[in-house]
Amino acid sequence: MIGTSIAALLLAPLLAMQITDEVAWSATDFLLAAVLLGSTGLAYEIVAISIQEPTHRYALTAVIVAIAATIWAQGAIGLFE
Repeated sequence: MIGTSIAALLLAPLLAMQITDEVAWSATDFLLAAVLLGSTGLAYEIVAISIQEPTHRYALTAVIVAIAATIWAQGAIGLFE
């Protein structure tokens, strides 16, 4: 399920590259995005399985998503530079 979701998400920039020159991802970009999305999905699965309290599960999920979004923003626009 995670692999299918990652492939679907990575399909968007791949299709955009066919339509416009403004999206120019290299193979490394796709690899790093897949690793980031995969590790985020894996972290969520671990939290979902191991944490029984819904409030704690939601909080940890929010932290995981925030970390992934921060890493993505840093890679995309250099958020901290």
